[in-house]
Amino acid sequence: ALGGSADKLASCRWGYFRNSPDVSHIREEKTNRDFNNPVDWIVDSLTLDEGMMGGWMWLIPRAVFDRCGGWDESLSLNNDFDFSIRLLLASSGVRFAAGAIYSYREGVSGALSATHGSKAMESAFATTESGCAALLARENSSRTRKVCADRWRRWQYWFYPERKDLASRAGAHVAELGGSDLRMEGGRLLNVLLPLMGWKAARTLQTHAYRSGWSSVLKWKTGRRMARIEIGAE
Repeated sequence: ALGGSADKLASCRWGYFRNSPDVSHIREEKTNRDFNNPVDWIVDSLTLDEGMMGGWMWLIPRAVFDRCGGWDESLSLNNDFDFSIRLLLASSGVRFAAGAIYSYREGVSGALSATHGSKAMESAFATTESGCAALLARENSSRTRKVCADRWRRWQYWFYPERKDLASRAGAHVAELGGSDLRMEGGRLLNVLLPLMGWKAARTLQTHAYRSGWSSVLKWKTGRRMARIEIGAE
């Protein structure tokens, strides 16, 4: 895929599985192609796809890895966001390996992406701050400011109400970048309550629901969905 280049990254399709990597749910994304400008990859991933920036998705020449500064082991949640942005900006583009697929197991106990708590939130704040600063230093445009504003808005919702201080600081970043119209994610009931209660009250109610066992219901639903996917693939 790299054709001998020491300045580009290689990527591939990815998917997730529960029981066997032979039965993976493969994601088809807009970023499944070559990119000569790494900023284009970042913007497309965060606006057209799921924004998956796992460090596992890259084939990395050593020269690019060294230029990006490497992996920060002091971080936990959202560290892929920081690492992949620095990595992409240290490259001269991305080459897509159409025949390769990376599969990872979903729902692993202890996975960094599933961590919660104050320290995880502080890591998410730090990685978003450093990743967005690097992106805006390369290209400070309407599209990159929107990408960063939406990213901050997403975390603002997630920080609240446990870390109201981080939520407030995230909101300040959103305002500095021109605002965001990104809505809080949730089910049909949340969509009804949002215009009536406002996002802070709705988010507080959502958090209490998760603590009361609703998160277990969502986990069960995800397990059933994955089981149907695996049965359909067999």
